[in-house]
Amino acid sequence: MTKIGIKYCGGCNPKYDRVAFASRVKELYKQYEVKAVNSNETFDCVVVVSGCHAACASLKDISTSMGFVIVRENNLSETSKQIEAIKQNKIETAILYV
Repeated sequence: MTKIGIKYCGGCNPKYDRVAFASRVKELYKQYEVKAVNSNETFDCVVVVSGCHAACASLKDISTSMGFVIVRENNLSETSKQIEAIKQNKIETAILYV
């Protein structure tokens, strides 16, 4: 089963509802295990939900076998596109920005 991790930024942008966006990702990928990251697990893909282009969330101590999708905008379709690219190994890099 595919495991997708969710990592949140520091939340300095009060206009961006990171939890609501993560809930939309969870709903879209409900056939997979989608949950908050922790340092004890390896995830296939990690979606880093940032509220701005600073993308300040630390990736340290996060283990992923396929890569990261760093979300800087409220764009679920582009996020999904990048998750699928990671899952299908159609990418050159392990860190993709939306």
